[in-house]
Amino acid sequence: MKHIFLLLFLLSSNILIMNAQKAGIAGKWQLSKVTTDEQTYEDLKAVYIFEEGGVLKAARSLQSEIIEAGNWEYHKKENMVIMRSSLDKDFDGTATLIKNTENELVYEKDGAILYFDKITIENQQPECKSASAAKTIQRLTFTEADFFTEDGEYKYYSDEEKLPWQDMDYMLMSLVNVKELVYKYSRLDENTMLFEDKILTANVKSDPSELALSIDYIFYGFDRDNLPEDTDLPPNTEYSNLLYPEEENTFRVSGSEQIRTPAGIFDCTLVEVAGSFETRKKLWMINDKPGIYARIITDKAGRFGQYSVFELQEIKMTE
Repeated sequence: MKHIFLLLFLLSSNILIMNAQKAGIAGKWQLSKVTTDEQTYEDLKAVYIFEEGGVLKAARSLQSEIIEAGNWEYHKKENMVIMRSSLDKDFDGTATLIKNTENELVYEKDGAILYFDKITIENQQPECKSASAAKTIQRLTFTEADFFTEDGEYKYYSDEEKLPWQDMDYMLMSLVNVKELVYKYSRLDENTMLFEDKILTANVKSDPSELALSIDYIFYGFDRDNLPEDTDLPPNTEYSNLLYPEEENTFRVSGSEQIRTPAGIFDCTLVEVAGSFETRKKLWMINDKPGIYARIITDKAGRFGQYSVFELQEIKMTE
């Protein structure tokens, strides 16, 4: 008898779970209209994807990159969809269903009413799959406290010996014929939850005879050709810094990885950095190319719009 009750309980639990996710909501929906007390917005193109199993995805339009936005579940008794997301407030909170048919979805959330049309096989475009890691959101979850003991002692002094860029003379010589480093800068927009890309170029000047090296620090998101008004690109000549051209000093080595970028395939040492102003970084140091990063992720805690990726596109040599 216990086995029968257990079987019935499991069956009923599975049915409740399935109902919580289905309820006619699962599928791809295109946002067509939003109304508030003051205004109506029409001709919208954003796509919401409520997947079976509770994963919530989104895209700017049918032709745009699809990203994972959070999770969702349906509460039948309250007739509500509960969404959880750290990316944007549009995907976080409670929505009350107003209408849910085979082709229409309408709900009220945060004082606005959102109208969706079901995306059918006939009108949808293939999902955009990017090979670039700049299109993958890899949130950095470590904190500065992880780098210190309870007594405030730094735990990773020995990791300095694990860094691949130890020989400063070799760095000067290896960069002597490098003219420019070209990166794609991909910044995550907090409103659209999609990446906005631009190309940045860092000038490189190496003179081993004078023990002089300069690599433009473009990892603020600017280079010499697109600086904000009344702003100069600061000098970056202190190549004795352990992570040069980065300037941070609170770091740990987290492993190694071979990655492919448009500039080539590189064996890299992975470094995690607790930067200033609660900014976390993950660095891919190319083992045999000191001074050149294959990829850098920056992620500022609590602000989705501060997530960005720099990926090496080209190493330009002098002619």
